[in-house]
Amino acid sequence: MSIHLSYQNLTDRKRPVSKLKWTATSVTPVEDNCNNVVFLIKEAHDVTEHKRREAELTRLNDQLTTSNRELEQFAYVASHDLQEPLRKITSYAQLLLEDAENLNPDARRDIDVVIDGAERLKVLVGDLLTFSRVTTLGRPLSLVDANECLQAALENLELTIQESNSVIKCDTFPAVVADAGQLTRLFQNLISNAIKYCDEARPTVHIGNRVVDSQVECFVKDNGLGIEPRYFDKVFEIFQRLHGRTAYSGTGIGLAICKRIVERFGGRIWVDSDGKSGTTFYFTLNMDSQGAQA
Repeated sequence: MSIHLSYQNLTDRKRPVSKLKWTATSVTPVEDNCNNVVFLIKEAHDVTEHKRREAELTRLNDQLTTSNRELEQFAYVASHDLQEPLRKITSYAQLLLEDAENLNPDARRDIDVVIDGAERLKVLVGDLLTFSRVTTLGRPLSLVDANECLQAALENLELTIQESNSVIKCDTFPAVVADAGQLTRLFQNLISNAIKYCDEARPTVHIGNRVVDSQVECFVKDNGLGIEPRYFDKVFEIFQRLHGRTAYSGTGIGLAICKRIVERFGGRIWVDSDGKSGTTFYFTLNMDSQGAQA
């Protein structure tokens, strides 16, 4: 039998932290044949370095939490405050176009460029706002019907699916721990990408899953362009694009939002492709509250 005592500070508590000394003491009783304690063996170990590393880790974690909170607040404020001037730019440019008869072709073309740039920036600001709000303004995680979230995503994409002549196949999903609104956005972003980045006459998307222990491993598989393995990590970074804006629209934030949502749910997301014939995005969701963040 061993009795382990608490950590003990062996120095004056008023001294600087860098000068503190800590020891961990254990006491082991030695018994005779009649189970009587005859003497004690006391051992003391210097754990100063361990305690210092522990304190430093705590300090860095607190610093990181504060930094993330400040960055999220900055992104929200910056995005929100940019909306109004963008609306003014677009409105006044459109007013100028209404007076098109007094403008030469070059001036009309320049105004069109201004409006297009303002609209693209508006979309970018909106996506940045969504990205910053994933962890700050999300609803509490709870057990939700993933099938309802998937159906909501498909309804939001109904026009896109019809216009692209896409074929969508969906498996039945179990209940998962998530924020229903964010899970809908997760499905919507991945399905939308699968349709967008496809040069086939009939995009085909399969949304499926398999249960692994207390998690659901979900996938969105397409017959699109594919992603080269060297870009597997890059696609989840904010503002990263593998294709030019003239070829495919978008801001380069969609998959970063997906990653942030999945991680908030306590899961992980990754991609697999041979770079030529289709891509499959995988992500895990919990079937209970273990591992999920509030």
